Amino acid sequence: MCGIVGIVSYKVPVNILEIKKMTDEIIHRGPDGEGQWLNDTANVGLGHRRLSIIDLSKAGSQPMHYSNKRYTITYNGEIYNYIEIKNKLLKLGYSFKSNTDTEVLLALYDLKKEKALNDIEGMFSFAIWDEKERKLFCARDRFGEKPFFYINDNENFIFASEIKAILKIKNISVNSSKITSFLSGERIISDDNTFFKGVKELKPAHFLIISNANIVIKNYWNIDLEKKILLKNDEEYFQNFKTLFQESINHRLRSDVTIGASLSGGLDSSSIVSVIKNNNKELYFNTYTARFKNNNFDEYKWVKEVENKYSIEYNEIFVEKEDVLENLDTIIWHHEVPVASTSIFAQYKVMELAKNNSTSILLDGQGADEYLAGYSQYKYYRMNELFNKFRLKEFFYEKAKYKELYNEKMKLGYLFMLDPLLNRIKLKRKIYNRGSSLKEVLLFDINNILPELLLYADRNSMKFSREVRLPFLSHKLVEFVFAIPEKYIYNAAINKYILRKSLKNIVPDKIINRTDKLGYAPPEKEWLGSKYFMEIIEESKNKLTENNYTISNNNWRNIVVARFLNIFE
Repeated sequence: MCGIVGIVSYKVPVNILEIKKMTDEIIHRGPDGEGQWLNDTANVGLGHRRLSIIDLSKAGSQPMHYSNKRYTITYNGEIYNYIEIKNKLLKLGYSFKSNTDTEVLLALYDLKKEKALNDIEGMFSFAIWDEKERKLFCARDRFGEKPFFYINDNENFIFASEIKAILKIKNISVNSSKITSFLSGERIISDDNTFFKGVKELKPAHFLIISNANIVIKNYWNIDLEKKILLKNDEEYFQNFKTLFQESINHRLRSDVTIGASLSGGLDSSSIVSVIKNNNKELYFNTYTARFKNNNFDEYKWVKEVENKYSIEYNEIFVEKEDVLENLDTIIWHHEVPVASTSIFAQYKVMELAKNNSTSILLDGQGADEYLAGYSQYKYYRMNELFNKFRLKEFFYEKAKYKELYNEKMKLGYLFMLDPLLNRIKLKRKIYNRGSSLKEVLLFDINNILPELLLYADRNSMKFSREVRLPFLSHKLVEFVFAIPEKYIYNAAINKYILRKSLKNIVPDKIINRTDKLGYAPPEKEWLGSKYFMEIIEESKNKLTENNYTISNNNWRNIVVARFLNIFE
């Protein structure tokens, strides 16, 4: 994992000292090495900070050149299937000087250009300068695990892994309209705008080509809701999911440094740890979790289920309200957004704990909730879909199972009963703005909500120079789930149905049957209501008023926006 920067100048030569300033600003992303490079005409400069993960030798240094220096790359990420790709390239006559995935990526680009992205399984953002064609090719992974920010004006195209690197050489003000939207309660929906004027974000699953000061941006991957996979029986669905999941985990265990995992006690992280230990009983493997002294939020009893079954090495850290204010400015500086909740502090402390224990890579369960219907609201879309398609037998079965499982009625209301009529006259209620069917809503959240969470994961890990790998975000696995019948996602009032069934004999039974997962959910309401926070809340409101912002009815948002303005304004 690394940090990348670059400048394409339209007028004056690039100053390599500016590239150096940018890479210095993101040293936390790559403390193991650095590099700056200008092409012969000095209209292009690339910079890199290295976090050594694969091939720790100097052969992995960047910016890296290829094909007699025709191509030069600065690259952040991991190509998990680089060994398979490399073997195919060797058969085609390609040769390699290193054991890095970076060189494999360069060779694949030489062979296929932008179509190389179709072959890659991984997380990445990178820029390749082609000296022969005089163009810069930039790309970002399918889900947005790795960041890519840029600004384009009449003089330069400037890009970086983090906006602070761009701020180091450009005077840029905050985006007040984005702040106003955030204070009003909006989520940080994924678009190409940021909290800084003129700074854009290359969207996930997109590539960008800049040539002769012209920019072309294209989408290279989408989830196809029309694709259907129909297998013979339940067992075939479960086995296919299990095979893809295990393959994803195995690819993400490839490393030349130490690997561990975050373990929250929920189904997702427990599944990853359980599969690893079930298949690699002798593998030395540390796990890390955040705990809270408030028993209603503490998950240790669930972590202990996995710990006991597989005798794992377990490390814990308690997160308290004092940690929030102590680290808040640092976190906002690293994230470059007003962070939306206190839950990221738990993840932040987990990454700190991993660093203190010299674990370089953490596998994490993030991403599963957004396509396996992990959040409670998804059940309503499933139920409404069944009713609107007149699948009434399934509809009433689901209602009965919900009452049986939770001992309460599913509070659907009655308006959904009008939907079939409204659909005929092409009207939809606002509740369907994200989509009408379960899969449509899941796809919306993959494209719009997940990138925000991935931003937090990237910045929390990179602050401590750790790498996070997400087995649930194998695009093959995600494509499979979106192509199978919905009943394997949500069935019998149970979400993540196919995950639970596929790993029934691997994950502890109590976790497989768990329905009350909190995630890393701190007692935020209790914290903000304490005297400890009262003074900072009032100071924050005053700061917003002074800057002509409307105070939010959410005190946490008031606090983080005020701090954001203090740091970046």
